[in-house]
Amino acid sequence: MSFADISDAWHKSWDRKEDLKKEEERRRTESRFNKLVQRIVIIIRLLEIAITKRDCHWRLVLDFQGFVRYNPHNPQRNESLARFVLAPVGRLEYLLVTLDL
Repeated sequence: MSFADISDAWHKSWDRKEDLKKEEERRRTESRFNKLVQRIVIIIRLLEIAITKRDCHWRLVLDFQGFVRYNPHNPQRNESLARFVLAPVGRLEYLLVTLDL
């Protein structure tokens, strides 16, 4: 095995490592983008529910400070979990969509 063969093999190995790094970064970027799209779709669906609900007035509560978890046994004691809450005004019922932001 000559020096040129060793050098060529090293460069191919280096290029392969660089290609793998680029591929991993592309996958991470694609995953972040897909999660963002999913969140936007959920928000749009919540807004559609709020707009099409005609028998009562709905409001969309976007809580970016804390999370809220629906407690079906005691709605007044909701715990932190979800960021988006669709709540009918004047009622204690909540439709929650939990998002991992």
